[in-house]
Amino acid sequence: MIKPLEQTSYIMLNDKEIMFIVGKSNVGKSTYLAKEAYYASKKHKVLYFSLEMDKEQLFKLYSEQRLSNENITIIDKAPLIVEDIESYIKEDTDYIYIDYFNLLDSSKIFENDADKAKYILDKLKDYTEQYNIKFLIMNNQDSNSTIDETKEFYTSDTYTDVECVWVLLEDTMTRIK
Repeated sequence: MIKPLEQTSYIMLNDKEIMFIVGKSNVGKSTYLAKEAYYASKKHKVLYFSLEMDKEQLFKLYSEQRLSNENITIIDKAPLIVEDIESYIKEDTDYIYIDYFNLLDSSKIFENDADKAKYILDKLKDYTEQYNIKFLIMNNQDSNSTIDETKEFYTSDTYTDVECVWVLLEDTMTRIK
């Protein structure tokens, strides 16, 4: 059984920062992100895109963790088109959480997944600049990524243009970029 990562606060991101938390399936990424959103909502307005779970599943997760959802707006629309995110952003939105990146889509057609991922990241960066918001994005470890045996090195083409990437490994988190 996986021991849940102990968590009593949230990651304070810098203005206009995008941070990824990645990991293999079933290490508790969605639970971790839900807790992050809860703790951030104690001081900030939070917009939470749950692309994998619907609101009922997410509320069940919140109640199991004894977490309130005050100051959190939950959107469980999947697929989510990245160009539509802007319509949900309010003037007082501080943090946007996305669970998870691989389920984001675009209204544009791309020749390959790398071009699509770059476009989506560029669009999210535009939102950070325009609205002075912070993104914390969850993602599965993708097929182009590797984590070595020491759990200290992680590579992926998806995160080349992102300043901050953490890997969630069952009961620890390791910053790898």
